[in-house]
Amino acid sequence: MDLAGLSVVHVKRSQSGVGHHEPETPGNDAQYETFARSNHGISDEQDLITTVFSYIDELDGDVLVGYNGIDFNMDFLAKRCAHFDLAPSPPALQTSGQHINLFTDRKAACGAGEKWPSLEDCLDSYGYPVPKTT
Repeated sequence: MDLAGLSVVHVKRSQSGVGHHEPETPGNDAQYETFARSNHGISDEQDLITTVFSYIDELDGDVLVGYNGIDFNMDFLAKRCAHFDLAPSPPALQTSGQHINLFTDRKAACGAGEKWPSLEDCLDSYGYPVPKTT
């Protein structure tokens, strides 16, 4: 998918991190917000997940891009939400089919016993800038 002209939301696994960059700007210009119980006045796991999902929706992006986000991150969060009395709705970009998983194609290309590619390898193979992650 060509991301030119799209407002892109990135999901990072370290803590609960969400990045966003405006159309026609490089991914390296993304502004990242991290979410943890120690910031944003978050009190518990349900509040943390609800806050992250709401933030993604508030960004009003055109596409959600993740690295193993569909098969792991969002699936994991959905399973955690199943334990809550009042589970938050997943982000609209997740349920609309506008979620790109950079890991899927790369994983499929690996043979049995081969090491799966890193996020940086995937970004580089698609010609996207590789930002420094922490």
